[in-house]
Amino acid sequence: MYIYHERQAKKTANEVCSFLLDDLKDVPRNNINEIHIYSDNCWGQNKNHTLVRMLLALADSGQFSKIVHYFPIRGHSFLPCDRDFAIVKRKLKKHDRISTVHQLAELIVMSSKSNKFTVKEV
Repeated sequence: MYIYHERQAKKTANEVCSFLLDDLKDVPRNNINEIHIYSDNCWGQNKNHTLVRMLLALADSGQFSKIVHYFPIRGHSFLPCDRDFAIVKRKLKKHDRISTVHQLAELIVMSSKSNKFTVKEV
């Protein structure tokens, strides 16, 4: 999970591409030929030429032979990330104020009993 102050950057396709590339660089290349990406239907962040061209560039570079990008039907996805955000939201509701991005990152990490959240502060 990537977090940053909105004065540092916006919530555009550029940020999504940067975070996706950063996340993919940690994927071991051993026997992984294809990736499957699930996104919501937000055109400003996920459903646009910037992201499509980045994914095409990844495929053209030979890093992956196949990239499949899914857009589940709105309100019917129930993906693990939806459940994860619900867990985080419950934890954040218990706090009156969050003053810094670092404090938010700590709360996100602590919101999971099994420590399943990894937070990267940008």
